[in-house]
Amino acid sequence: MKYNTPPSAVLAQQLRDHFADTPELVEAVLVEPQLAPIDGVPGQTVPYVRLNEGASRPVLYTPGFGESVVNKVSFAAALAGEGFDVILPGQNRSRMRSAHGVNAAIATQTRNNLTVLRHAGAEDGVDMVSHSFGALVVPETVRLLEAESDGMSDAAVALLAPAGVGAETSYANIGWRWLKFIKSEWGPDDKAFPDTTGEAGKASVRALVANPRTTLAEVRSLRHEHVDFADLCNRVGRVAVVPYAEDEMYPQAFVEPGLASAFSDGPANLSAFSPVSFGPDGAGGLRRLPGAVHDDEQFNPQRVVPPLARFLRG
Repeated sequence: MKYNTPPSAVLAQQLRDHFADTPELVEAVLVEPQLAPIDGVPGQTVPYVRLNEGASRPVLYTPGFGESVVNKVSFAAALAGEGFDVILPGQNRSRMRSAHGVNAAIATQTRNNLTVLRHAGAEDGVDMVSHSFGALVVPETVRLLEAESDGMSDAAVALLAPAGVGAETSYANIGWRWLKFIKSEWGPDDKAFPDTTGEAGKASVRALVANPRTTLAEVRSLRHEHVDFADLCNRVGRVAVVPYAEDEMYPQAFVEPGLASAFSDGPANLSAFSPVSFGPDGAGGLRRLPGAVHDDEQFNPQRVVPPLARFLRG
């Protein structure tokens, strides 16, 4: 199973120009990914790339809804450029995995994560970063890793633009916000990696259309599943929530009540920061400043990765 679509010459050149000081990282991202065989599913694999193996404690990055390796290569290269051992998995959405009491889409992506970690030999001692839908997958990944290892009490977990924080009232609301989010990421802008060829978006659409049963299960999880911050904080060392300023998918007003509830429970190892753009509005509240859309770590890794790196280093 290869990339949903090969990185275009445009994106490859952007990466080479942006990371000119670390060309070996860029070339490692642009090669064909490794393929991790799925236990008990003959012929099925999960693609992934690994950068800077052994440079640090491994960091597993779980992409979001319909995303794969090609969507997040700029982020992976930037995080690796900060000196981290980065594992970026794609998805295998062709064979749903059911699990008692766990949404099938979450169980499937968790299976993919564990498959990649075992193949990479990184299941004992790993930090985790996720984007959007990935926030629903990380807690289950942590739970299963904890059950088969010495625990995850020293792990750091960062949830970027996370799903599962706001209270979803209908599928229509999810769909409306999704359309607004897609529109917000089109057009000319000041993004370092604006995806001018549209390859990341097309790859996501192809993945979602190719496996409608999985896509519907993922939408159900977006509607009904929530991050249990108290439980997650109890299992790992540190948790950070990272909202983006102009995120139309999970805007500030939508996630603030859920975040307030999470922090009211008082886990000492739970924190929040925004790499761009939250600041005092003069009345003790918060204001949104322009620029940080839902996929900001993909489009502008240079402003998301440095504070994230500081968090991961502790």
